[in-house]
Parts: sequence; C-alpha cells; structure tokens
Amino acid sequence: MDYRIKDMKNKKYGRLLGMNYSHTEQDGAYWIFQCDCGKEKTINASVVRQGKVISCGCYATERRKKLFTKHGMTGTRTYGIWEGIKARCLNENSSSYENYGARGIGICEKWMTFEGFFEDMGECPDNYTIERLNNHDGYHKENCKWANRSTQNINKRYINKTTGIKNISYCKKDDIFEVALSRNKKRYRKCFKKLEEAIQWRDKMLKELDS
Repeated sequence: MDYRIKDMKNKKYGRLLGMNYSHTEQDGAYWIFQCDCGKEKTINASVVRQGKVISCGCYATERRKKLFTKHGMTGTRTYGIWEGIKARCLNENSSSYENYGARGIGICEKWMTFEGFFEDMGECPDNYTIERLNNHDGYHKENCKWANRSTQNINKRYINKTTGIKNISYCKKDDIFEVALSRNKKRYRKCFKKLEEAIQWRDKMLKELDS
C-alpha cells in the first residue's frame, strides 16, 4: 500500500470496518469494508471518513422500511423540502436536475429516508428553507442549515453569469475574480487572481458571518 494513503485497516466508521486497501481512482483511494451485517463492499475511503456512507447500504434499507410506520409528517413543508432535495439530486426528469444531480450534487445515505433527514435537521422554521454552506458539496448534515428567505435572497443577488458561482464575478479586463457578500446592510468585497482563492475566502467569510 502506498504510504501516502491513509491507513483505515481495523478502524470503525459507523457500521463499516476497514479491511484492506483495494485501489486508487481519480476521486481517491478505495478500501474494502466489512459491514456489521457481514457484507463486504469496496467504497471510496474519503466519503466513509466524512460519514457520508456508514454502511454497505443496509442502513438505508432499514430506514426505508420504517417509512411504513406513519411519522405524521407527510404533507408538511419539511417533508416537501426533503422530497425536493431528492428530486433535484436523483430524478433526471426534474427541471432542477441539470443544476444538481447532473453536476454531481448528491444526497447522503442517511437522508435517503425522511426519518434520517428529520433526525439531523429537525422541523423547518416558518419562512425558512434549506441552504448548503458549500455549493460544490452535496446534501448532508455538515453542509446544510435552515436559512431564512432574506438571507438566501441576498446571496441570489450576487449570482454572476460570468462564473456561474454564487457571490463571485469575473472581470475580464483586469483578469480578477471578485467576491461580493452582504450581511446586515454591510458589504464585503475582495479580489483574487485565482478562482480557487476566491472560493476559499468566500466560504470562510460565510461561515464567520453566519455563525
């Protein structure tokens, strides 16, 4: 095994126990994991360490079975938001799929059932909706929060067609990327030569401003 690959042997992640390194692909190293149910499966090591995958798939199956037990939330706004997430990430016929699922924006295994989603997020407050902290990452507990509509509307004002990335615009004349944020009637702007640096600063500022 390449010494640069993080050793996961005999380490437990949710229901998964690291067994042996399998191989490496463009998206990272793959390990063979043994699930508590006894099944072995080869999975991308990074998503396991991040907690996005916690079983061979049996966890989602168990959660799905619990849907037969009435949770009393069907028809609520929270339930509708969860259905919307699944549609734009998984349903190729959805009008939003092109901007989500087709771009690789996914939904974590736990949130494949409403119970798992509700356990992490709780009920949506009035006049709030779900927002991802990092627009390049998918739907999971660490990347999502309930946000009021005014906050989301502020962000939407700065979606720039020249980059397609929220809060970041590109000035061709000066060859720079400008980040523009607004909170509580205050504006925050900064320019960068590299898009990666602009994204990093934007994400850092959003966490500080929304904390």
